[in-house]
Formats: sequence, C-alpha cells, structure tokens
Amino acid sequence: MAICMKCKEQVADGADCCLCKSSFRFHCAGISEAGYRRQGDRRLTWRCSRCKQGQVHGKSPTQAPDVKSSGVVEGDQEITLAQLMKEIKDISVKLNPLDAIEADIKLLKENMAQLQKANVQTSNTVQELSKKILNIESRVSIVEKQKEKIVSLHQKVESLETQI
Repeated sequence: MAICMKCKEQVADGADCCLCKSSFRFHCAGISEAGYRRQGDRRLTWRCSRCKQGQVHGKSPTQAPDVKSSGVVEGDQEITLAQLMKEIKDISVKLNPLDAIEADIKLLKENMAQLQKANVQTSNTVQELSKKILNIESRVSIVEKQKEKIVSLHQKVESLETQI
C-alpha cells in the first residue's frame, strides 16, 4: 500500500502522478474520485500539482534568487520573495480541490433535481393507486352486500320448497 505524498496516510486507492510516481489520496490530490475515474486512459498521464508547476516535491528546478522584498516586514523579520512565492504556491495547492468540489456540487444539484422530479412522479402514482384501491374497496363492499342478499334469498327459496 502506498503512502500519500501530501498527508502521509496510507492510500488504498488514489491518484498516481505519472512524473514523480507519487501516490495521493483523492482529496489531497484535489480531484474527486468520480472525476479521476471519468478520465479513463488519461489517468495514465495525470500529474500532481507540484509536477504541473515544475517542482519535484519541495525542490523547484529553477529556484528564485533570495532577493529581499522592499518593505515587507513581518515582526522583526523581512520576508523574501522566495518565501512569498512559496506561500502563494502552497495556498494554490490548497485551493486546487475547490474545482473538483465545484464540479461535485453541480453534479449533486443535477441529481437533486432528478430526484425531485422522480419524487413528484412517484407521489402522483401513489395518489392514483390510492384512488383505485378506494374504488375497488367500494366495489367489494357492494359485492359482499349482494352476496348476503343472495344467501338470504336462497334460504327463502329453500323454505318455500319445503313448504310445497
């Protein structure tokens, strides 16, 4: 079983980067499981966010020079351009799952609309069946009353036959 490159948890089923060969849990990779599965053969060319940005997990092939930014001070420390760029990239990586979440929400909305439509159809069908059942119950009641009359008439006929 592989270990997720981002959260360091075990990955039973996840996305595998074709470049760095790292494994990721779907959530950590910023892709939904359904979205990943829909890619079909394109999964073989899926790249993690770091490889897409040209980094090899923590090491950029072209490191920015350690240039001091003018006037950006945090506490007693001046923030370098490289640190700022790293923070921006980290935020970008954290925001990657939002696209997959947005697609999942759209899919959920579509599914909800279909369920509501099916619910209305089912409700209409249940109402129709209820009316039919009431009609059948009414007819059965009439038949039962007729049966009682027939039994009573049959007894009268037998009584008359014995008198004759």
